[in-house]
Amino acid sequence: MDRSTLSDLFTAWWDSGDRDAARVLADALLESGELKEQFVDLPAEQLAGMLQTFRSAALVAPVLAAAFGRVSEALGTALQEAVQGFRAFAEAMGQLPRHDQPTR
Repeated sequence: MDRSTLSDLFTAWWDSGDRDAARVLADALLESGELKEQFVDLPAEQLAGMLQTFRSAALVAPVLAAAFGRVSEALGTALQEAVQGFRAFAEAMGQLPRHDQPTR
C-alpha cells in the first residue's frame, strides 16, 4: 500500500474518529510495513485502540492546556493577593507594642 493511500486512510479516520476507520487504518499500517518494530506484532484491534486513544489525547490536549493556563492565572492572582495580605498583616503586627516593652 502506498503512502498516499495511508495518508487518505489516516485523514478519513482522523476526521471521523470512527472506530471502524481506525481498524481499517490499523490493518493498512500493519500490511504496509511502515510501522516501527515495536508495533508490527500488535493485533490490528489493539493498534486501532491505540490510534483512538492517541486521537482523543491529541484533541483534548489544547483544551486542557487552556484550562491549565486559566487555573495558573487565577492561582497566580490569588497568590499575589495572599502575599499582599501577609505583608499588610506583618506591617500591622510591626506597629503593635511588644509585650516586653512598656506602653507609653
